[in-house]
Amino acid sequence: MSTAVVWFRADLRLGDNPAWAAATTAHQVVVPMFVLDPRPLAAAGPRRRDLLLAHLGALDADLKTRGGRLLVRSGNPVRVIPEVMAATGAAVVHFNHDVTPYAMRRDRTVAVTVPTVVHDGRTIHPIGSITTASGQPYRVFTPFSRAWGARAWDPWPEAGAASITAEAGEEIPGISGATMRPGETGAAERLERFLTVVDGYDTGRDRPDRDVTSRLSADLRFGTISPRQVAAAVGDGTAGRRAFVRQLAWREFYAQLLAAFPESVTRALRPEYRAVPWRHDPAGLEAWQQGRTGYPLVDAGMRQLVAEGWMHNRV
Repeated sequence: MSTAVVWFRADLRLGDNPAWAAATTAHQVVVPMFVLDPRPLAAAGPRRRDLLLAHLGALDADLKTRGGRLLVRSGNPVRVIPEVMAATGAAVVHFNHDVTPYAMRRDRTVAVTVPTVVHDGRTIHPIGSITTASGQPYRVFTPFSRAWGARAWDPWPEAGAASITAEAGEEIPGISGATMRPGETGAAERLERFLTVVDGYDTGRDRPDRDVTSRLSADLRFGTISPRQVAAAVGDGTAGRRAFVRQLAWREFYAQLLAAFPESVTRALRPEYRAVPWRHDPAGLEAWQQGRTGYPLVDAGMRQLVAEGWMHNRV
């Protein structure tokens, strides 16, 4: 009997998930797993950690309705994944592509150790598929956006009928209080709310006093909804809807830049900006982080970010 691991990362959903669909179609048994990797967890703030754990609980609940469980393990994925594959008899691990430098290094190391199948589930169009005529990544958004909008979508993936293992592994740690309803259900509710105001997005999105933004940034970050699901629901029937889909194109523009130029995490792409002096002011940084700069709008935004894990883009 053919068994595969599906390694969930920043794609905590079952709908429109190419890795999940491919594994459940090609294999008789799938092992859905998530690795609590200490390195990115250490860099995350408490709100992000709480929301991640809440999303994992929601994904586990969704898998329960299908007769399975989310296998949760802690440790370095480079070590944990081969251990799980050996224990379950899995022949291959499926996962969706990631673009951060750490994730790409990690995934290359895992691929040296075990058989992998990599899918594109973080963006509407596969990373690297939108290039200039010479095959180079775009560095300017406008021509990228035109090419992005003209490219046809890949077929929507459909999950197969594989059995799902019911071993849960480690208990998902308790949370101190996620600030939004987690999982695919929560993301779908936020999308439905946004659809009632999206037609005013083009004129109201720069106004923090108007609640016309999507509030889907965290969902797209953790993958509880796919950008394609969002774009399909929004459509392009009004100026507000087109303006919002353009923001999804911006997201993919920077994702492809990061994949092509991982050094951009620590230095400017354009050489003329690399000599810009940075001010070293720990006290000023702390005041900004805690909402104590004396600028009311800035401080309100930072206090909201601390309390809710979200703030308006223009704040």
